[in-house]
Amino acid sequence: MKKTLKLLIFCFATMLMLLSTSSVNVSAKVKNPFTGIKKTYHFIAGSPSEYGMDFITPSYSSKIKMTATSSKKSVATVKAYTAKEGKKYYGYIGINPKSKGTTTLTLKVTIKGKTYKKTCKVSVEKYVNPFDSLVIDGVDYTSKMDKKLEVVLSPDYFNGTISYKIKPDYKISYFYADDANFNSYDLSNGMKLKKKTVCLALVYKNTKTKAKGIMYIYSKKGY
Repeated sequence: MKKTLKLLIFCFATMLMLLSTSSVNVSAKVKNPFTGIKKTYHFIAGSPSEYGMDFITPSYSSKIKMTATSSKKSVATVKAYTAKEGKKYYGYIGINPKSKGTTTLTLKVTIKGKTYKKTCKVSVEKYVNPFDSLVIDGVDYTSKMDKKLEVVLSPDYFNGTISYKIKPDYKISYFYADDANFNSYDLSNGMKLKKKTVCLALVYKNTKTKAKGIMYIYSKKGY
């Protein structure tokens, strides 16, 4: 089971929401593709956000081209994609934050022969374990989260009750789990996990810096 699948529902829902509100009739006036882009994107190093959609253009009735480059690939890399939804075309980027620092992204979108260019910053901060405590089925796994955002734990499957406490500087955006059949469900503190749960996915942010992190916690059968 690859981590690409873990954000599928989250990314697809985000994509549909944005596309439903940004459809553009290019036969009239072409809307600037960088409407709504942030000046700076904040991430926690190691977050696998290249599988998300960190910025999505409006949708257009004609094909578009999109490119993206990073000035400091040691800090963060970026990939540009184009896709089609129904009869509409759009572009998006995935940012892969690698280490602490700041880099500049240069984005270009070509629509009907006209090229638009935009730059933005990516700020990456060092990873810090966001958990004060994480206990699954009576086993304390807190220290296992100390070094990185993607870990594989010893059980074949996760069972029993999950309890956790997030450090004061962090806030949970989404916390969900997948079972062996790829059925996703939301997690809450003190709840009993479904049978044969194989992956826990935490999307969170630093409330002071606004940096986003995405953590995956796999069982042996889930990785």
